[in-house]
Amino acid sequence: MTGGKDTSDTIGLLETTIGNPVSRKILSSLSKYCERDGKNRIEVAIELFTGRREDACMACRITERIVRKCCSREGRPLEWMRRK
Repeated sequence: MTGGKDTSDTIGLLETTIGNPVSRKILSSLSKYCERDGKNRIEVAIELFTGRREDACMACRITERIVRKCCSREGRPLEWMRRK
């Protein structure tokens, strides 16, 4: 069975993240609707990250930096982003 350890590690990480009140507060604030940009902050951040959008409010730009840090290493997408 391949990927069993990866799956259990991922589930453990998810449980730890969701169970942490600080992480939940951060995730909650990042997923709010942005009145200025007309979308969820995460959506705007992903659009900025992928180049589909060029400008956004300060909160969405900060969210994009967090997404970029989580989804890339040295400016390159992490391996899990390449998987289908």
